[in-house]
Amino acid sequence: MATVKFTIELTVEHSQIDTFKKLAREMNALVRCNEPETLQCQWFFHDGDDKWYLTEMFANSDAFLKHLEDTGPKLEEILEIAELSRFEVFGELCHSAKAVIASFGVKYFTFWDGVSRETVVSA
Repeated sequence: MATVKFTIELTVEHSQIDTFKKLAREMNALVRCNEPETLQCQWFFHDGDDKWYLTEMFANSDAFLKHLEDTGPKLEEILEIAELSRFEVFGELCHSAKAVIASFGVKYFTFWDGVSRETVVSA
């Protein structure tokens, strides 16, 4: 299977921003050390807004499942202080990977056509 990309939108109350940032950095540290097939794990925000966006790209479904194994406890902590408002998957996931995230109301998008010359940028 080809790469799969995720876009996740979270709402974070202003009073929880510092805790949220700490947890997100800890999650990224796990990814940097343990997940060579997690091709992207990046956080974005817009000043003055309570929305945060996580974009992730995985080499395949197995890389995503490894990511959940490594970061699952950290993700649980994040979801205790942030509300998941959107979860989109671009590309194909295996059935077992889909089952793991089914409760999040994921919207799946099937690849049609295009070109990618994406360069992974690290912060």
